Amino acid sequence: MKLFEVIEALVEERGLDKEVLTGIVCDGMLAAFQKRYPEALLSVRFDKKSGEVVVEVEKEVVAVVTDENTQINLRKARSLFKDAELGEKVKIAFEGVIGRIEILRAKQVIAQKIKEIEESSCEIEERSEERR
Repeated sequence: MKLFEVIEALVEERGLDKEVLTGIVCDGMLAAFQKRYPEALLSVRFDKKSGEVVVEVEKEVVAVVTDENTQINLRKARSLFKDAELGEKVKIAFEGVIGRIEILRAKQVIAQKIKEIEESSCEIEERSEERR
């Protein structure tokens, strides 16, 4: 089952907004990757075409790489971005992987945010009913 299918199922099952739920999933995945790679400048987005979460890392273009997680050499950067220059920051696909513990972290973040949204919508409904 692809991620977009899971999101669609949750939208139908729980009545949540699709964009909000997509953001929650991205937040959860970002938390998981940040747990494993705290030194990397990561970002996560949902690619609607592929239906997958895309993890990217921001790296500084340098002559000699001393930290693989935060730097990229000029030659490799230019193979990806023709106009890359030394000192510039570039965003590239992150190739790191996460394990079971990090997946549990993502699950916790996603579940907590969904719970918060559901509780806040219940409170709004209760206040609305009290006014009637």
